Amino acid sequence: MANTRSWRAGSSRVDIPPSHRTVTEHPHAAGSRTVSTSDQEERRERYATSSAARSRGEVNDRSNLSTAWTESTAPAVPNRKDFRAEGLPRRAHIALTTAHRTIVAVDVAGFGEYSRNNTNQARVRRGLYGAMEYAFDTAGISWSTCRREDRGDGVLILVPADTPKVLFAERLPDALDGALSRHNGSHPIEERIRLRLALHAGEVIFDEHGVTSWSIVHTFRLLDSQALKNALAASSGDLAIISSAWFFDEVIRHSEHSRAESYRSTEVTNKETNTRAWVRVFGEPLLVPRQRDRTPNFSTRSKLPPRRRKGRRL
Repeated sequence: MANTRSWRAGSSRVDIPPSHRTVTEHPHAAGSRTVSTSDQEERRERYATSSAARSRGEVNDRSNLSTAWTESTAPAVPNRKDFRAEGLPRRAHIALTTAHRTIVAVDVAGFGEYSRNNTNQARVRRGLYGAMEYAFDTAGISWSTCRREDRGDGVLILVPADTPKVLFAERLPDALDGALSRHNGSHPIEERIRLRLALHAGEVIFDEHGVTSWSIVHTFRLLDSQALKNALAASSGDLAIISSAWFFDEVIRHSEHSRAESYRSTEVTNKETNTRAWVRVFGEPLLVPRQRDRTPNFSTRSKLPPRRRKGRRL
């Protein structure tokens, strides 16, 4: 039997005719199974006449039957089209929309202190926006043309590039300090505002989600620096300003009315940022820095002196 193949099962030998031979679907497919030659022909015909295969353009005529069967039985290997169809993330080219802006970021010190309830925080936010708008308009900076993004306890403000930067050095600080003094004079201590402000300028990226850039990150690293927090805590005033080294070197120190001598150099180390900046504090220095209110822990019991144990004396 030249056209037959055999295999041994125990001690018996079985001859298999060609019509009953089996073939493997795919030699490298994990968990592949075998089908008979008659099943193979049936699957070819079924795949060739399927409307799904014709709509995909995989089968055009009977000459492509073997190719169609091979593609249908081979394991699915994802390609670029599959990734796009399934919505999986894929690195693509991004056209950046950038513009130069003067960057102002402010943050209310101790906004989340336990002594402030929701009503107090709402009045603080209202007072913050009112003081910022008044200070900008007084300094000659159009508040309506600035892009503003709320930060809960602060604001990010992007000023158009055609606005003179010298206004932020000469007029804005005094105008803002006066607006804060008027607000604090008419509100209780829980609703008073002590403000930190950061000044910088640089390129800003605009996208469908908002804004981002290295310049914005740098501004917030300055605003959140421990050097600025310590300077405000050690002062009796309501405002502390930190300027980036670039803004001070290019704008503040060249202005005769910016009081550049009132800024002091400081080193800022915050996360990945390690740079030099300039800090100006309004008000007189305090002998004892202010302390933030801490949330009381009601779960802890007051510590009582240890009770004496009564026992027999030997």
